[in-house]
Amino acid sequence: MAESERQPHPPAALEATGRRIGIIGAGFTGALLAVHLIRQCRTPTQVLLFDRTGRFGPGLAYRTDDRGHLLNVRAANMSAFPDQPDHFLRWLDPLDPGANAAGATGQAFATRSQYGRYLQDILETARREAPPFVHFEPVFADITDLEPEGPGHRLIAADGSGYRVDDVVLCLGNFPPRPPAIANTGFFDDPRHYLSNPWDNAAIEAIPPDRPVLILGSGLTMVDVVMTLTRMGHRTPLVVLSRHGLLPTVHRASAPWPDFIAGTELPATVSGLFLLVRAQVRQAARHGGDWRSVIDSLRPHLPALWRGLPLSERQRFLRRLRPYWDVHRHRTAPEIAGTIARLWEREMLRLVTGRLLDLERKDGATLATIRPRGADSDVTLTTDVVINATGLATDILSVPDALIRNLLARGLVRPDPLAIGLDVCDQCGLIDRAGQSVPNLYALGPLTRGAWWEITAVPELRNQAAQFARHLAGRY
Repeated sequence: MAESERQPHPPAALEATGRRIGIIGAGFTGALLAVHLIRQCRTPTQVLLFDRTGRFGPGLAYRTDDRGHLLNVRAANMSAFPDQPDHFLRWLDPLDPGANAAGATGQAFATRSQYGRYLQDILETARREAPPFVHFEPVFADITDLEPEGPGHRLIAADGSGYRVDDVVLCLGNFPPRPPAIANTGFFDDPRHYLSNPWDNAAIEAIPPDRPVLILGSGLTMVDVVMTLTRMGHRTPLVVLSRHGLLPTVHRASAPWPDFIAGTELPATVSGLFLLVRAQVRQAARHGGDWRSVIDSLRPHLPALWRGLPLSERQRFLRRLRPYWDVHRHRTAPEIAGTIARLWEREMLRLVTGRLLDLERKDGATLATIRPRGADSDVTLTTDVVINATGLATDILSVPDALIRNLLARGLVRPDPLAIGLDVCDQCGLIDRAGQSVPNLYALGPLTRGAWWEITAVPELRNQAAQFARHLAGRY
């Protein structure tokens, strides 16, 4: 959207006839849902897309302008539309036909900034081509609460503005990592030495290149931070602290592995599923294959596998296997992995396996107290700046988002049984504290993680958005 559109809209500007659908959050899921609704609604409808940043489309994941931040999925599988698998490639090729290997082969990894522009473009195209009875309105507003009003809801913004809508869809995306549990929580109040948001590129770029940096977490978020610091010419070795000492794995081309889930009587335990997958990995290796193709063959079945596990087994997975699943399921582009490998070789990156106990400023330095894994005593690491790259927040009860906190406090929604998202029914309708479905109130994307588990990457999100849009548009 143009910069001129990043202005608050008073409620009076939104008067229209017909059904009103309010989508809160304008990242991938919210923007794509708006596109589908614009295309599919067959009766007078107003689609209001709210976002507190005033940027409609890129969201948290694709807002970066750092060309070192690549997608973690090959361009060939990044179409926003399930029924048009080459849509992103066709958009990408004219952008840079001479140099863009991603557009030429589909097997390369485009930049996340390119993908953000792609989302903005399809949203703008949908707005421009909307039928006359569908009105799309991007609204720059921070929605912090809502109240049921008749059959619909009244959205309340931070500035007190109100917006009457018939249906509400929460598409809030992912939340930044929570502060680590340490004794000296006052350390977090010093933005010179603690960066709470690892996607704040401006703050990371402002770190002097000779300052020691401690990065908390060793996953894909850490990789983004390292790439930005490297691009800025950081000269001091970077220390990465990880509880499990696991690093992201790398994408490699591999032949598809046959579906071994369909028609199989599946184990009802995490350990049974683990053994089944391990057996397939060994079989793939005997045939010259790769574990990656085995993991990828699971992807269409993940929601059903997750929902088929008893609650106790889902809890066991989160406690014991999640870090290992994450590094195998969510991989990094080979170009990025090559840069990271060279930094290890030059000792510009150092991995410490252990648990952070405390942080404090003393004599002009930051002291990090760490309990190394398997050790009986603590060690002190001297650094200057600490960056929290522990990954996306998944404890819904600790999320600082005002809208989520208000809805939870008033019982309009409730956590899912694992408290990793909000409780929803099969049609993504939100469930209140009493266990009742709330009329015309829905959630999509990572907020539904408890129901579907794998609902953070484009292939799963695009399917959910398309299916839900058909359901909602079909009601009118």
